[in-house]
Order: sequence, then C-alpha cells, then structure tokens
Amino acid sequence: MPELQHVPHSGKIAEWVSDDVRAAINAGVWADLPVMWEESDGTGGPPVDDPCTIYFGLWLGEYAEGGNQVLYQVTIGELIDELIEDKVDGNILQRVADKLRVLANKLEKAALQNKSNNKNDIQERG
Repeated sequence: MPELQHVPHSGKIAEWVSDDVRAAINAGVWADLPVMWEESDGTGGPPVDDPCTIYFGLWLGEYAEGGNQVLYQVTIGELIDELIEDKVDGNILQRVADKLRVLANKLEKAALQNKSNNKNDIQERG
C-alpha cells in the first residue's frame, strides 16, 4: 500500500503539528483498495461490491475499545460523479478521463499478464 503523502501547500498547519503527532498520523493513516482481498474486505467485513471502493483507515492503537481502527470508504465512481455534478471545467474532466484511461490500460495489461502466468503455473503442475 502506498504511503499517504503530506500535501506541501498545507505547510502552515503542519508547522503547528508537533513531530510526535505527525509521526502518529504517518504511522496510522492508510488507504487501500479492499477488492484485493476477494473473500472479505481485509478488515473483518464482507467483500466490497464495487471494485473501485477505496478504504481510508486510522489506526487507534491496540487499546481502542471495539477494535483498533476507524474506516471510511468512497468509490472512485462517487468522486467522478461529484466532479461532474459540480460542473467542473471540461478541460479538468478530460485530464481525469485521460489519466483514468492510462490506469485502465495499465490494469488490463497486468491482468492479461497475470492470467498468462497463472496458465503457465497450472500447466507446469499438471
């Protein structure tokens, strides 16, 4: 999972946050695509219906009552719908569409490669 990155232009508030709090946030905030777990959501829940669901979690430590994390979710589709409903500039929408197309092509290439590798593994075992 990629590490969440601090957005540089929010530096003013970062000046007010101590090193200890910043370290806790860096160690405790995460994002994930729970579809990767297939048979569950990877956090003890049922599998997600939408493969483009993103979970954001905050680790609360081992002593938190009722579990050690708080989860939030959003789908990429919901984020796109919000862009469209907010009547965001067409150039911005096109940039997002272009980037999503590049990512879709990357995913498809990896999926085809993965299927090919799985077939080879099965043939070698058979």
